Amino acid sequence: MLRNLRFALIMSQDKEPQPGSESEPVAPRDARAGRPWLLLEAAKEYCRMVTRWFRHSEQALSEKKREFLTQADLGSPRVKDEIAAITDLVQSLRSDQNRIYDGLRRGADPRRPAKRSGERTEERNAAVLEALIGIDHSIAAWLRLKESFPDQTDDILTLLLQLDRLRKSAEAEFPGARAAARTAGGTREES
Repeated sequence: MLRNLRFALIMSQDKEPQPGSESEPVAPRDARAGRPWLLLEAAKEYCRMVTRWFRHSEQALSEKKREFLTQADLGSPRVKDEIAAITDLVQSLRSDQNRIYDGLRRGADPRRPAKRSGERTEERNAAVLEALIGIDHSIAAWLRLKESFPDQTDDILTLLLQLDRLRKSAEAEFPGARAAARTAGGTREES
């Protein structure tokens, strides 16, 4: 809980004040250079949260499995589709968990040299775009999983909040990531 609060406090510092709000002014963009490490910390925290959710939800997953087996014994025609859907969601969440962190890590890594002018920016935007796509897919997957596990709603909403904050922060830190996809015809976002 303390980590979530720490993340919320850190990420709230990155928010631009809304017109008419009484928020503290945010430092100019160049004064905030070197802040991508906050994104990496937030992405690591999301990874830990997902791992904890799956560890703590083993009983709920086992109960769902028993429910599916009971439905299969009763000859329910949709049980195979439901099993496949939940399995796909879990696999997607687990792979996107790493995709998000890896994309942000590659985008934030200042040590990778560019071969030509502007190439580093293109690589960073592409890497962050992969992370943003992972975040979008994860949000959709958690929303669908929430329907299957209504007793886990609070925990899933916490994960969704973390993802939303992570997405907003990544878009603010790397504004060219989504724009690069639109410039390239938007083909990357559909992966």
